[in-house]
Amino acid sequence: MKFDDTSNIIIPKAEALSTYHHQPVWRSQLTELNGKLDLRLTLTTTLALYTKRKNAVYRVDPLELQWYKCNLCSYKGKQSVQLKRHMLTHQDPSDIEWYKCDFCNYKGKQKIHLKTHMLVHEDLSNIKWFECDLCDYKAKVKSNLKTHMELHKGSSDIKWFVCDLCGYKAKQKGHLQTHNMLNHKDPSEIVWYKCDLCDYKSKQKGSIKKHMLIHKDPSEIVWFECDLCGYKLKRKSSIKAHMLLHKDPAGIKWFTCELCEYKAKGKCSIKKHMLIHKDPSEIELFKCELCNYESKQKGNLKRHKLIHQDPSQIERFKCVLCDFKSKLKGASTKHMLIHTDASQLRWFKCGLCDFMSIVKGTLTKHMLIHKDPSQIEWFKCGLCDFKSKIKGSLTRHMLIHKDASEIEWFKCDFCDYKAKQKCHLKRHVLIHKDPSVV
Repeated sequence: MKFDDTSNIIIPKAEALSTYHHQPVWRSQLTELNGKLDLRLTLTTTLALYTKRKNAVYRVDPLELQWYKCNLCSYKGKQSVQLKRHMLTHQDPSDIEWYKCDFCNYKGKQKIHLKTHMLVHEDLSNIKWFECDLCDYKAKVKSNLKTHMELHKGSSDIKWFVCDLCGYKAKQKGHLQTHNMLNHKDPSEIVWYKCDLCDYKSKQKGSIKKHMLIHKDPSEIVWFECDLCGYKLKRKSSIKAHMLLHKDPAGIKWFTCELCEYKAKGKCSIKKHMLIHKDPSEIELFKCELCNYESKQKGNLKRHKLIHQDPSQIERFKCVLCDFKSKLKGASTKHMLIHTDASQLRWFKCGLCDFMSIVKGTLTKHMLIHKDPSQIEWFKCGLCDFKSKIKGSLTRHMLIHKDASEIEWFKCDFCDYKAKQKCHLKRHVLIHKDPSVV
C-alpha cells in the first residue's frame, strides 16, 4: 500500500504497533475507523500480515468473501488463479497450451508441474533438498516436506479438515476434496479421466497415470530401483514401501491399532485391519452389479469382476521365462519367485519356530498356530457350525451351501472334469501333461 500524503498521519510508537501486530483485521473495519492513529495501525497490521506472500488473498470476513465460481460445475475458489487452473479440466486437450519436457515425453497443463517434473532429470548433487529436523526424511519439493511433518505432530496439534456430510477427516485439504468427489458428488457432475487406448476411466488423475503404465513399452518406462537389492518398480510410492523391508524394525514408524495389538508399516494396512473392529452395519460394502458378491474392500471387488469379463478382454500378466499367465499382478509376482535363485530370495521367518516362507501371507497364516485360541478372530459359517482361522477357508466352505447353478465351475479343456476351485483344476490338468514336462 502506498500513501500519497503522510504529513497528517500520526506514527504510533513501537510498543503500540507490537500490540496490534498479530491481531486479525477484517476488511469491513477499514471503512468504520475514524481516528488517523487507528487507520495507520490497521494498515500496518494488514501489511505485516499479508506482504509476506506476493499473491496473498487479503483476509476478509467469510460472509464478504468473493468466490470465483465455475460456470460449468459447482466448483468455487477464493483466488482467480485457482479457478483458472480448474477450468483446464473442462477444456478440450487439443486447445490446451501444454508445457513439455525437453528430455522425455512428459507434458503438463501448468508450468509449476513441469518445474517439479524437471527434478527427475537433474543430478542429485545439484538438487536443493528440504530435510526433516526430526528424522532422515528429505524431499525435493518443499510442500512434500510440509506434508511429511504432519507425521511428527500430536493428534491434538493437527488441523483436521472435516467432511460436513460424514465423519471423515483428513490432515490435508486435498484428501478431503478427493473424499468429497468420490463419495458425495453427483456422478453427473464428476469429471472422468479416460484412457485413450482402452475403456478404462477414473475419477482421479493419479489413477489414470498409473493405469497408462500398462500400455507402455517396458523400455520407455522410468523404473525406480532399490539400491540395496536391485528390485525395481514402475511407481515411486511402491519402491518407498519396498524399502521398509530393508529398514531396521526399531527405526520404522509403526501404525498401531488402538483396539488390539496389531501394528503395520503401512497406513493402508491399518485402515483395512480396522474393518474387523467395525460393526457390520457401519461398513460400506462394495457390491457387484452382476451377482450378489459384496466385499469390504474395493480391490477385492475389482478382482472379483474379472470372473464376469470376457477372457479375450482381460489384461494378462505373463511370465517372460515360461508360459505362465495370470489375471492378477500379485499372482504373477509370486510366480516369479520360482525363477529366482534361492540365495537372492527374501525369506520371511517365524520367530517362534524354524518355519520360513518366501511369501509373507503364508507366514501370517502360519503364525496363527502359535496364537492362543482366545486371541484368534474366527471366521464362522452362518449356515452350519464350521469355523476357520483363515477367511479363504470359509469362502471355500461356503461353496457346499450354494446351489450348483450359482457356482462358477472351473472346467478342463481336455475332458469333462470340472471343479469348484481353480486349484483343484490345476492339479487335475497335470494328469494330461507329459510326465517329462511336469
